[in-house]
Amino acid sequence: MEEYYGEERRSSLSSILFGILLFLGSFVLLFWNEGNYASNITKAKFIEKNVISVNSLQPENNGKLVHYTAKASTDEFVGDSILKARVLVLDRDAEMYQWKKKRKKTGSRRYTYYTKDWDSSLQHNSRNPDTMPVKSQRFYPQNVTMGDFTLSNGVISKLRANVSYSNLPKIDNGYNISGNYYYSGMNLNNPEIGDIRISYKYLPINSTISVIARQLGNSLQVQMTNSGDIALVENGDSSAAQMIEHFKTYNSTFVLMLRLLGFIMMFGGIMTALEPISNILSYIGLGWLFDLVSGVAAFIISVVLSGITIAIAWVFYRPAVSISIVAVVTIIMLLARKKSNKKIATREYTQPAAQPGPKDQLEKELNDLMK
Repeated sequence: MEEYYGEERRSSLSSILFGILLFLGSFVLLFWNEGNYASNITKAKFIEKNVISVNSLQPENNGKLVHYTAKASTDEFVGDSILKARVLVLDRDAEMYQWKKKRKKTGSRRYTYYTKDWDSSLQHNSRNPDTMPVKSQRFYPQNVTMGDFTLSNGVISKLRANVSYSNLPKIDNGYNISGNYYYSGMNLNNPEIGDIRISYKYLPINSTISVIARQLGNSLQVQMTNSGDIALVENGDSSAAQMIEHFKTYNSTFVLMLRLLGFIMMFGGIMTALEPISNILSYIGLGWLFDLVSGVAAFIISVVLSGITIAIAWVFYRPAVSISIVAVVTIIMLLARKKSNKKIATREYTQPAAQPGPKDQLEKELNDLMK
């Protein structure tokens, strides 16, 4: 019994601390996100202004930002002790079968329970192994050629795998093969805690890729700017305009996703920090009421604080835009007010004389009789 209450106290303290960290972390994420968004807007404008599309190596473009499309290749084999292949990039996705902690709410009570599942991250609890022997990783060759050019490591690191590795070669290091997986257990369909399964994706050699980067000699390298590094890489034949548009779309989508994530972190942080109180009240049947009230309050607080954080970040990272927006809104409000005042003055000027009422008419008739 003492052990149970000790675990409950530790769980409550963990919830409060984790909730506070999540709440504070949301401000950092939201503020950084707006700065990253502003930086990428500047990058896109820089690319549009300076990029030159080329079909071959031309010395006069040395030091300039160029767009180039060609097939890429390498003579190197990349990978790990399990699998090596002559590819442009090799992604290893490693997962371990383990106990995962979850929470369930039934009525006004919350319960903690464990379920078995595959996960690429080690779940830290006493039921699982202390370490994960193999982790997910990406492997790149050091030397990649692309038509007339070679690619720097900074550009190579932006290559992305797009083909799942099938027909895995047999190996003699304790791993079996099932479909597209290497696995360490006896039966992938009936795994045990601690079993590992590994899958791979790759980008084949002689794949066509498109690059926007700085030409330096016969190398395509990352372009350094005040707003950050520039190097765009896409699989396939894409024009410079298409790559810029894809970059803009990604930037717009990414900033919205992180804004939502920041709001969720803030809301979740508040609710997580308050969870111990909810658990206590649930014993007297008031947990649901506390959850309802605190949920509404946390939602309103998160909306307001998220909006304020984003606004402050805009003023910090994009003061010119912020001042312009404030100026435009102010002008619109002044014009609307001026127009409204003009309408009021016009109505007062053109308002017809008031018609006499019954009392006024009676007085007029009496005066006429006395004359």
